[in-house]
Amino acid sequence: MIRDLVSVPPAWGVEEFDGKTFKTMKKAEKTDAQPLSRSFVASMLRRSDGVVRSMMKEAERKAEAMARDALQKERDQIEAVVKARIEDRTRKFENARAVIDAINEATGTDIMNGFQSDRVLRAIGLMARMERIGFGSDYSIVENQLRQIIQSSEQALKSYSMIFGAANTPPEQEGEE
Repeated sequence: MIRDLVSVPPAWGVEEFDGKTFKTMKKAEKTDAQPLSRSFVASMLRRSDGVVRSMMKEAERKAEAMARDALQKERDQIEAVVKARIEDRTRKFENARAVIDAINEATGTDIMNGFQSDRVLRAIGLMARMERIGFGSDYSIVENQLRQIIQSSEQALKSYSMIFGAANTPPEQEGEE
């Protein structure tokens, strides 16, 4: 609110709004236009150059921050993918190791060291195929055949011992019970 119109510079005018219209309280004096001085133009250019430079620095800072954020986001995504793959492969390895340990326990052999591993794996495959074609968990046919083979082998060893003597008995193979 202007209290004294004398304090208003001469080149300025004052208008007031009464709620419906604008009323001119003081008219602005007309002055002759003057050419801009070199120093004024130079100061305006320096000022605008400073503003433009600060705007450019701010834009560069924002662009660098966006690039850093995007790079970090991409790194985080890659890290998550790698971590998921490592966890998946670790889980698969642990499952495979558990199966191998169970096979080793059941067969009394170490299939990882190759001792009759082909035979053991073929036997496991045969059992799995029998399961698929409907023999179910009744392996009595195979079990009976294996018992007959073991009995025949034991009889052959006894005969060999009786003929050639106990000193010439073939050594027991690893994994026999």
